[in-house]
Amino acid sequence: MAIEGYGEALKEALMILDRDGCEMRLRMAGLGAADSEKIRKIAPFVRGHVPRIIDAFYEHVTKIPLLKEIITRRSSVERLKSTFRRYLEEILVGTFDEAYCRNRVRIGIVHHRIELSLMWYIGMFNHFRQELFAVVDEVSPASGMSADEVKGCLDRVITLDTLLAVDAYVGADTLRLRHEADRAMAAARAKSNFLNTMSHELRTPMNSILGFTEIVISKSPELAPRMRQHLETVHRNAQHLLALINDILDLAKADSGRLTVKQEEGLLQPLFDDMTRTLESLVGSKPLKIKLLYDKLPREPMRLDFGKARQIILNLVSNAAKYTDEGAVTLRANLQGPFLVVQVIDTGIGIPESELVAIFDEFHQVDSSRAGRRGGTGLGLALTNRLLILLGGSIHVESHVGRGSTFTVRIPCERT
Repeated sequence: MAIEGYGEALKEALMILDRDGCEMRLRMAGLGAADSEKIRKIAPFVRGHVPRIIDAFYEHVTKIPLLKEIITRRSSVERLKSTFRRYLEEILVGTFDEAYCRNRVRIGIVHHRIELSLMWYIGMFNHFRQELFAVVDEVSPASGMSADEVKGCLDRVITLDTLLAVDAYVGADTLRLRHEADRAMAAARAKSNFLNTMSHELRTPMNSILGFTEIVISKSPELAPRMRQHLETVHRNAQHLLALINDILDLAKADSGRLTVKQEEGLLQPLFDDMTRTLESLVGSKPLKIKLLYDKLPREPMRLDFGKARQIILNLVSNAAKYTDEGAVTLRANLQGPFLVVQVIDTGIGIPESELVAIFDEFHQVDSSRAGRRGGTGLGLALTNRLLILLGGSIHVESHVGRGSTFTVRIPCERT
């Protein structure tokens, strides 16, 4: 991809090419004063063949469809030949200093801007080497110099130019990636601010709906059964919407880095007893067996972010109850070293292997053609994963379509 801002890209690439940087490239290429001297001696014999080298080079290049399209689309061949002629003359002068290195980088940036890949650019050096070496073989007898020695010198020059080409492309790509990262960060901040604002705007009226329906239900014993049923439906749906709003708000906080870990001392048993009651209410009238395997948890107080642990486990048991119609849901927990390890096992619809990574993406839901209409927004597992990353924990899932899923989470937990 072409980049915007030739000057910025050039500055990025040249940052490493001060005098010390150029000397390092020369050492890497093995190019020294003796090479420069030999190139100057052969230069008068090669210069007369420069047009031939250039014509042969571009005849080959324009036969490659991709390169021909780029060259004819971006510039005329004659102008490129003129540039190539100057490049050859610079080599034959035999002065390989900071100015030479910086000029090579400039040329590399130009090739990057015309969308020529680094692979093709370096490949062009290889073909140029072939054409130049053919001329050296011809003129070396008249020059009284060893063709192999001269070709060795020129080979080191081309190695230097290849290194500088890589510098140019790395500098340009670094700038492009920085621009893309800046744009992504700006988009993330905008999304986070929007979600944060909207969530707060929605929570206020939702809390009012919940509060007033609770008052009416609890303070109005004379309500007709049908009216009470309607109000309970309103209250239940409002609770669902509030939970969704809270999930969105928590994701916004996670994106902006405003979620913090709050370690507290407490007992684990009440946490799981509460989760058991929640699971029972979620299962409702479904013919499901609930298995509880957490009786070996420590009875003494532990240090844990109980709020986030509750949210993580709740998301997992909610999904298990939602996607399991028959069989069993198992809640298992034990302490393993510095981690509270919780497993939620179900015999539900299962998850295809192709979706096991995507389920932790925001708003992703299992294929509705298999899952049916079961509600949800696809935020629960995304938030669970974010919370575990924040806590320094982990999540793992094993699943088989039609047989069920096992979610295992490891939450940091310390003895007091």
